[in-house]
This record gives sequence, structure tokens and C-alpha cells, in this order.
Amino acid sequence: MRQKTIKVPIYPCKLVLHECKDCKELEKKYDLGDCSGIEAVVFTRGGVVVIAFFKPVTHGIIAHEALHATSDIFNFICAEMDVNNQEPQCYLIEWIVEQCHKFLNEIK
Repeated sequence: MRQKTIKVPIYPCKLVLHECKDCKELEKKYDLGDCSGIEAVVFTRGGVVVIAFFKPVTHGIIAHEALHATSDIFNFICAEMDVNNQEPQCYLIEWIVEQCHKFLNEIK
């Protein structure tokens, strides 16, 4: 299992990315329930938002999980996503997607 921790710009939280071959390691590390059968998962621990990817990862999965992570960060900072002013959440989603792509494309 690979992992990377990144400070989220502007917001007082961190993003932890995991690439796992087997969800059992992740379940044990974070005391999670059964993760079998899923492609990715997002969860929070205080000011830490965790995204874990299980192979294979598609662009769609990254986008899907980035929206979950963005929602979790907005919940953590007590901000509401505003459909009339989408820029704050769009910039954060863009940043999360970029971080995920960088992480997943690093040479192992």
C-alpha cells in the first residue's frame, strides 16, 4: 500500500491518498468496515480526508471520489456548497483531481 499526505491549500486540513491492492490493509489501518467489492473510498478522520484507490482506477472514479472529498472538506470547515457560486468547490475539486493523478502516476 502506497500513501501520500498533502496539506490542502487555504483550508485547515490534509488529504491522504492511498493506492491499495487489497482493502484488508486499509480496513485494519483505519478500523473500517468491509471495503471489499468497491473501487475506491473516501472517509474523514478529523481534519484528514482520506481517499483510497483500489485497482483499476479510471478518470471517472477519480472525479467521483474528488467530489466526495470536496464535500467532506466543506463539511469540516462548516461551509456550504453554493450552486450559485460554484468556483470554491470547483477549484478544490480540480486540485484534488490533480493531486490524485500525480500520485497515481508516480513511479512506484
